Amino acid sequence: MPTPSSNNMDTWMTTYSIPESPESEVQMEVRLFVTQFSDGYSQRVAKGTNNLRRVYTFVTRLLDTTAADAMRDFFAYYSQGEQILKLTAPTDNTQRKYWIESWSEQLDGPIHRSFTATLIEDR
Repeated sequence: MPTPSSNNMDTWMTTYSIPESPESEVQMEVRLFVTQFSDGYSQRVAKGTNNLRRVYTFVTRLLDTTAADAMRDFFAYYSQGEQILKLTAPTDNTQRKYWIESWSEQLDGPIHRSFTATLIEDR
């Protein structure tokens, strides 16, 4: 498999006909500083100006050997902390920058593979 020449994950998936599973989801992570006071009250303040970020759980199922090799190569290459581009299709269909937090591969029979990856929005 060739080294990915583009950090655009959707282009890579289109090139190798890799379908995204409907199980993929985007969750919003809210980052706050919370200070608890002795009288039971608490104060919350946003952690920075961009305290909301997306956590994209990307899932693809039943890939043949060629598509599985391509997906594995993409994840392995961009797991070094580099930014990738991905459409957030389950929510708003906007291209955003992400980094790969983790990914896994599963054997689904003698020739099929499934992948799950956690992508964190990079702001």
